[in-house]
Amino acid sequence: MDLLSFELQISALWALDDFSEENGATRIVMGTSDLDALSDDDSLPVAQAIMPKGSVVMYLGSTIHGGGANHSSQPRKAVVNTYALGWLRQEENQYLALSPEAVASQSDEVQRLLGFQAHGPHLGVWPDDPDGLWFDS
Repeated sequence: MDLLSFELQISALWALDDFSEENGATRIVMGTSDLDALSDDDSLPVAQAIMPKGSVVMYLGSTIHGGGANHSSQPRKAVVNTYALGWLRQEENQYLALSPEAVASQSDEVQRLLGFQAHGPHLGVWPDDPDGLWFDS
C-alpha cells in the first residue's frame, strides 16, 4: 500500500490555444505515479492531451505529466487551476520568490494567501530557516 492512500490535489488544464502533437500538447503517463517505474518500464502508456482551444484535461496531483517540445512557430498557452486540500501550501512558494519587504507591506490575510503560514510543525516551514528570514507562523 502507498504511504498516502488518498489524493491531495486535482488539476484542470484549459487550453487557450489548440493543443497538438506539433506544439507539444501535455503528456500524461497513464496509470502510474511512480517515478521509479518510468526508468524501469518504457512501455507505460503515455497519452497526449491533443485538444482544441477551450477544452480541458483533468488529472490527479499524483499523475506524472509534463509538456512536450513545441516544434511549431507559435506558443502553446493554457490556464491551469489546481484544487488542493485546504491545509496544503500552494505549489509556488512565494517566500522564495518575494522579498521580505514586499511581503511585509501586505496585510496578514494576503501574507497567508501567499503561503506565509504553517500547518503543524512541518507543512509550510522552510527547514532550519537558514537565512533567518522566515516569518513567524
